[in-house]
Amino acid sequence: MYRILGVLIALLWIGGCGSDDDMTVARAQQPYGDFVSPQYEAGQNWLCHPEAGRNFCDDDLSATIIHPDGSLEIEPHVPAPNPPIDCFYVYPTWSLDNMGNSDLNAAEDEEGFVVKNQAARLNRVCRVFAPIYRQVTIPALFDPSLSGDSALAQADVIDAFKHYIANDNNGRGFVLIGHSQGAGRLRSLIQTEVEPDDFLSEHMVSAILLGSTVAIPDGEETGGAFEKFPPCREPSQTGCIVSYVSYRSTNPAMEGDVFGNAGDGFEAICTNPVDLGDEPRITTPYFPTVASTLLMTGGPVLGPFADPDTAPEITTPFYTMPGFTEVRCARTPGYEFLEVTVLGDPSDPRADDLTGTLESLLPGWGLHIVDASVAMGDLVDLVGMQAESFAR
Repeated sequence: MYRILGVLIALLWIGGCGSDDDMTVARAQQPYGDFVSPQYEAGQNWLCHPEAGRNFCDDDLSATIIHPDGSLEIEPHVPAPNPPIDCFYVYPTWSLDNMGNSDLNAAEDEEGFVVKNQAARLNRVCRVFAPIYRQVTIPALFDPSLSGDSALAQADVIDAFKHYIANDNNGRGFVLIGHSQGAGRLRSLIQTEVEPDDFLSEHMVSAILLGSTVAIPDGEETGGAFEKFPPCREPSQTGCIVSYVSYRSTNPAMEGDVFGNAGDGFEAICTNPVDLGDEPRITTPYFPTVASTLLMTGGPVLGPFADPDTAPEITTPFYTMPGFTEVRCARTPGYEFLEVTVLGDPSDPRADDLTGTLESLLPGWGLHIVDASVAMGDLVDLVGMQAESFAR
């Protein structure tokens, strides 16, 4: 878990080698000139931004390590003071605003909750930029009378990205990371903005597109969703795609399920977030100690112990459970997905299963709600290794 600290030391040294002249040249090369977004300038309408008035990525992200014997260990979270690359994050469908598109007011329990769970921890290896956008809401997905405007949501994401590149990027490498609706927004952004432009293509360290089917032709490395960017196959590889949808090993993706079917002649990209390899690997998950209102709609979220009544108090906002989840990329007819095996042990005091997955409310969605959480520590480590490779 701490192997990334050595990487950070090297990154900090490399990151300090740029000059003002380098940044001036980079600004001249980027494709958006002097573009300024009235909606996103001066740090307004950002969940995470160095100038944001309310920067959720500055919140406490410390975690309690819960060992198999039930003993507890506090793991502090320390952001990198000067990371050499950026992460641009677009969150999934999480707004409960009772209208087709959300407003631009971030709720602590909605947009704030999900950015801390899926992206804020990356500030150990990158500066995190996360715009608020007028997404198609959760109510709009289930109420035909609410008409969500997908084009409006996409325009906001592009507007924020253009503002970030023109005003904040300064020629740095960037990782695009999104989940579900956010991953779909970024897939379109890569197609329309990044791939056609040499500067952006060369500066995209990777794209992490979770919880959304990303198609590639059978037996090929490019084509399908992207013409330039293949799946990431090695941790040192850059200019590539990390993507997966997750299902339980005991309930794998089957015909009619929502994610992982790319259609005839195509397959869904699946990359193991631990090492991008083919073998099963133990993950480093991070789960919220207090669940959001959305997660509670699926019933009580019981937490990390089998018996909540006798469990010790967790005083940190997150917890992690070593040796609790194992993943590998798997296939069933027509589907490619990340198979998650929960390694619960009835003889120890820890919980024996995942909770807060909303599986009963969302049949066919698999472990969609915890796609990022089950391997969050591994995604941070992976971005750190890709950043080191990009800087080198």
